[in-house]
Amino acid sequence: MIQESELSTNLKQANNYYREGQFQYALKKYLNIDTEENSRLSDKDKASLYFNIGLTYMQLNKPNEAKKYVDSIKKEELIDERREQLALLYESLAILFKINYNEKEKLNEINECFKLAAEYHYANKNVKQSLKNYLEVSQLLIDNKNPRESIIIADKVLDEIIHLDDKENDSAQIINNLAVVYCCNNTNEQGLKLLEKNIQIDDLKDHKFNTKYTIRSNYVAALNQMNKIPGPQHYEWVKEEFNSQVKAYYYFNLASNKYYCGEYESANEYFSNALKQISNLVDKPNLKTKCDILEFISECYFNLKDYQNSHDKLKEAQEITYDSKSQERINYKVENFLKFLEQHEKKTDREEDMDRNISTVNEVTSRKNQNLNNNRKLVLS
Repeated sequence: MIQESELSTNLKQANNYYREGQFQYALKKYLNIDTEENSRLSDKDKASLYFNIGLTYMQLNKPNEAKKYVDSIKKEELIDERREQLALLYESLAILFKINYNEKEKLNEINECFKLAAEYHYANKNVKQSLKNYLEVSQLLIDNKNPRESIIIADKVLDEIIHLDDKENDSAQIINNLAVVYCCNNTNEQGLKLLEKNIQIDDLKDHKFNTKYTIRSNYVAALNQMNKIPGPQHYEWVKEEFNSQVKAYYYFNLASNKYYCGEYESANEYFSNALKQISNLVDKPNLKTKCDILEFISECYFNLKDYQNSHDKLKEAQEITYDSKSQERINYKVENFLKFLEQHEKKTDREEDMDRNISTVNEVTSRKNQNLNNNRKLVLS
């Protein structure tokens, strides 16, 4: 907050209101100072006042108004401590925009806030926090179908990670998230290289428990994406105890590889373990992930010619569909499955025809799923 001086009693009252959490009264006082005493304020005092107004608007959940005042600050007037506070304020504004608005509607504002936060953190020699904010922008650009800009920012982060201490947990998270960006942009070799770098150091004591296994799970996902087969050690890792959601993704990634190698019994076992882990979450489970897993289990049973279980799992997926597109897809699959079952029951004495029908239905069903590149779960730290 702006330091009190002989400027006015309004300032002292405004600061008191702010400290007491009476943000509407504080804002009114701050705005009065801006209107009535602006000509007497030095550039440095104006910068502090606008910072306070922006901070108060943020407390009132009004990011548009807050950004307007914060953007008007003459940054050269800010002391180092205030620059760090400004970086944190821009981070908070980016999050408020994401919470209060449709992400696409405010994408430019969100990205701008994260970029400005990154710049101020970097100027204050807080490199790690700067890179985290740049990666937020890069991930948002991927999510909103702008891979070219995303990679430009990712490459900028890549140039800076040489300054990080690999032994720190924050550094491992940054490298992991950068790898996810590259993998999501199909720059697989670079993503895999970064994850390999992390795996080599992930047993160090100061790496947090979940970060270690997030890295390992993403490594298996990257192998899947490049159509490479995980080694025996990757299947050993999953036997250890760690966070249920991360473990669910880990099992999913192992299962996906088995599935596309045609090892349906093993795939079914790993998908079932993934389902168990995602169902054990205390918080509301990720319905998209759960639905994806159930569809794959249904596929496994179908390929194993266990049609009743295949149908049952598809019905479970139908009950938890997470959007209209998935609802339409699964409804279509259930409808066609029922037709197949009717035909199958009539063909007890025509095994060859039945096998041909199974293959045809299976091909249609498989085409409804994305290929291996789109069926892996990458997890941000």
